Amino acid sequence: MRYFRCRDGWARQLCCSGWWSGSVCLPGQRLHFLLWVIKDIALYPIVRSAYESDAKTGVEQLVGEKGMAQERLDPQGMVRIRGELWQAAAEPTEQSIEPNCEVKVTAATGLTLTVSKKSVSQKA
Repeated sequence: MRYFRCRDGWARQLCCSGWWSGSVCLPGQRLHFLLWVIKDIALYPIVRSAYESDAKTGVEQLVGEKGMAQERLDPQGMVRIRGELWQAAAEPTEQSIEPNCEVKVTAATGLTLTVSKKSVSQKA
């Protein structure tokens, strides 16, 4: 059962003679559909790789960044990274981190960064 009535001309050709309507296909219509499917299968690996990226988003971008402790981290406090203040916790192996000490972000859990004191050997 059709929900609308096709008129003569291009509308009739578009809505009444396609492979989806159960009518006889126009010459070349099946070939066109087959070529379209082959093209999609051939381009799938290229298109898929364009959408799959290892780009880090949000707080994950900050892992590996350097910053400055704004207050004593014993074990938690605030650090400034890229000009923004972040809640941070010192790594469990760290004693405490003094204010104005350079730190490096080692991990992120939620919106809390885990930082370690940047040692003298890391500055070079």
